[in-house]
Amino acid sequence: MAQNEGRYRGLPVAPKMVNPVRTRILNRKGKEDAKKYKNLLDFTRTHAIIEIDADCRSWQINVNLWYTTETESIRSGNARINVQMQQLEHELEDALQRKDATGRERGRTEVLVARLQQDLMNFEAQRRTNIERGFSMRRMAEEAMASWGISRESQVSIYTRARAIASGLDVSSVRAEIPEFEPVELEHFTEFEEDTAQDNAPGVGLRSPRRPSVAKPAGATR
Repeated sequence: MAQNEGRYRGLPVAPKMVNPVRTRILNRKGKEDAKKYKNLLDFTRTHAIIEIDADCRSWQINVNLWYTTETESIRSGNARINVQMQQLEHELEDALQRKDATGRERGRTEVLVARLQQDLMNFEAQRRTNIERGFSMRRMAEEAMASWGISRESQVSIYTRARAIASGLDVSSVRAEIPEFEPVELEHFTEFEEDTAQDNAPGVGLRSPRRPSVAKPAGATR
């Protein structure tokens, strides 16, 4: 029933419309249940609605599986980058605290500082790129999750209308008795949350107050 949309293959997205075959099945179930259930409150307990909810939730679980799998390499990659950046930070701090005795030593230290700073900026750029990819995947997963909630409402609406008409009941009154859908929550990864994106850099990232944009080792005169 799912269809794949967007850039990433394998993401289960609900069809925008319930297909004709599924519509006929839901109409038939609605008419059959109209004969079985006469009480208005029975609309909250029918097997058809339970089945629709279970199916849509199972697809949402698959969305979470896609999201977790597709971002696994990004999350593990950034974890490694964080470790490497922390190591570079320590090396940079040590270099900045050196008190070289000669101009040649100071020159070597300045070259080392420049290299360490460049390495940090390169790692930070890669980390940011990874996070942006994760953001993109999260947004796609959110849309896919929502699509199954919409699909559930569409299917329940078709079934409910068919059953209400066959029972001679008011469609809007019957619809009000249908319990709300309880969706599966999207998997939570802190590094891909908008409100934490600015705070998840380790030690000396581009925003670190401990690493000046132009740093010279102690004792440098240039």
